[in-house]
Amino acid sequence: MITRKAENSTVINAFAIKMRGYCKPSIVNAATAAKAKYAHYLCIGDIYEDFRQYLSNVESCTRLSFVAKHVAAETANEDFRRTALYRGVPQATPGMEVELRGERGYIVGANDTMNFDVAFPRGVWNCHPNYELVYFADDGSILYDFRTTKSAEQ
Repeated sequence: MITRKAENSTVINAFAIKMRGYCKPSIVNAATAAKAKYAHYLCIGDIYEDFRQYLSNVESCTRLSFVAKHVAAETANEDFRRTALYRGVPQATPGMEVELRGERGYIVGANDTMNFDVAFPRGVWNCHPNYELVYFADDGSILYDFRTTKSAEQ
């Protein structure tokens, strides 16, 4: 399996967390399985007495793939396409690498504010598609550049 690592960041993976008594696993984006389980616990932990009880109910935590590869199949839907077209970035796709103020991340979806959800090493952020984002093609070339101040190297 090939994974890419942006400079000065950690790899973000997609994990399927299956809980006892539930049919469908939850997909969580995190650097490690432990961080994925903890992030999942923070979302649903109120139904458990503590983290130890939560862990005892985790049936499996499976690394699916690097998030950029996984989300493409999961989130390339009508809402995503509508957001990309409305915001003037029709070539944007789930899993596309972007940069916001020097920090690299990956588009993991669109939300109901007509913005993109972008996974950065510090978490998933709601990002306006035209605010200070740089979009990169698979070959590393720049597709869109919405920075108001460009560096000397561009």
